[in-house]
Amino acid sequence: MTIRFGASSNSSSITFRTYSDSGEVHFSKFFYKVTTASNYFPGPTGNTGTESTATLNGLPPNTEFDIKAEIYRNGSFSGVATNSIKTDPVSSTPSPPSNYNITVSGLNVKVNFTKGSGADTTEIDYWWNGQGNVDSSTSEASLSFSVPSYNTTYQFDMRSRNSSGTSGWVIGSFTTGSAPSATLNIASVGDRGFEWQISNLQYPWNSQYYKKVAIASNPVSNGQTQDPNVWSTQWPSTGGSANQTPWDSTIWGYGDANTVYGIAKVEDGSGGAWYNAGTAFVRLKPAPLSGLSVSKTGDGFVRLSWNGANGAASYFISWSPSHNGGSATVYSNSADITGLQNGTTYTFTVTPRNATGDGVSSSRNGMPLNRPLDFQWDSPKVSGQPFHITASEWNRLTNKINEFRRYKQVTNPDYPFTSATSGNVFEVYYYRQAVEAISAMSSNVPPLRNSGDIIYASDIDRLRTAINDIQ
Repeated sequence: MTIRFGASSNSSSITFRTYSDSGEVHFSKFFYKVTTASNYFPGPTGNTGTESTATLNGLPPNTEFDIKAEIYRNGSFSGVATNSIKTDPVSSTPSPPSNYNITVSGLNVKVNFTKGSGADTTEIDYWWNGQGNVDSSTSEASLSFSVPSYNTTYQFDMRSRNSSGTSGWVIGSFTTGSAPSATLNIASVGDRGFEWQISNLQYPWNSQYYKKVAIASNPVSNGQTQDPNVWSTQWPSTGGSANQTPWDSTIWGYGDANTVYGIAKVEDGSGGAWYNAGTAFVRLKPAPLSGLSVSKTGDGFVRLSWNGANGAASYFISWSPSHNGGSATVYSNSADITGLQNGTTYTFTVTPRNATGDGVSSSRNGMPLNRPLDFQWDSPKVSGQPFHITASEWNRLTNKINEFRRYKQVTNPDYPFTSATSGNVFEVYYYRQAVEAISAMSSNVPPLRNSGDIIYASDIDRLRTAINDIQ
């Protein structure tokens, strides 16, 4: 049967152990010596059992020992087993870090130092104005971090740490400098562009680095931040210095944008963060007017309507001819122009305006007219009954349609109807022309019919009601 021999240790003791895999009862006497010595010293005697253990205390740390066990079974000597083991070294707390040096670049801080003896890591804390207590740790001999504020004095402390504990604190402070600054001006150029200029650029640190300036190449909302990497205008892209001011450029083509907010940013060229350098905005002229139409006429008046122009604060309206012309300013997208002479063609011009200037205007001709009288058939056209229509009756209807087209100021108001002739057959194209002519003024028209379709009395009478409903 086999009895095994092993041991464990710490910095000042060894625990001996013999044990039987098969459960054989025994006890052991243990001996030890420093590996470099010649003779063994008697150690403790272990207990009797399937496992025999004993501990020897008071040994020096970090020392290699040879150990021996004399094994006894049934009271008789059975054999000797040998082994070796080393006591653990004594662990101690590390010394504090020393020789620290702090470099501040903008909001970026780097601390270089000599690690404390026995240190595994170095802890650094910083705080300011009673705020914050930011903890960082490194196993290297330097640590970089960012702080939140310019022109601020920060307190910091640092200490060493290992598995046995920590050293005392080393206490110090550092102060961040002024933020980058610049003056940003924006001015409108022409109708739809703006020009920017940056001057008085100040860099409080790292003057050896290249500088960049970026400004939004699209209008942005006030206070909105935007990644300068997607801004199309940057100057200079490489190189530059604080002496190269002013920097300027002109940017064009903003469609209907009205208010442009510019955010200038500067970067130290070392791949660090961008910093806001200035903010300004410019209000551009209004967008061009569109959609001008004469939506209604009446006795001595014309109603004008148009699409709202982006950026317009008001609309200036003028009309001619000069003997009966005039002007007005309105603040909505329509206006009734009164006091006009019926039957006179006027040219109306609408110009969008704001504090910066006038946008592109639009003009439209119009004529004040009384509403035509309603149309009536010579004989009723009743649904479900046969109907009769004369050539003169049909021609009177088409003349009335054109009266309404002139009244509604339809483009090309006189529709080229085919004149009906007495004795001719009523063809479907007569009906289709009437439907198409009324459709320019109203959607309340009867359905179109094709050759071979039946045209009902109700279709014919709806032509009458469609024009009579026009206001």
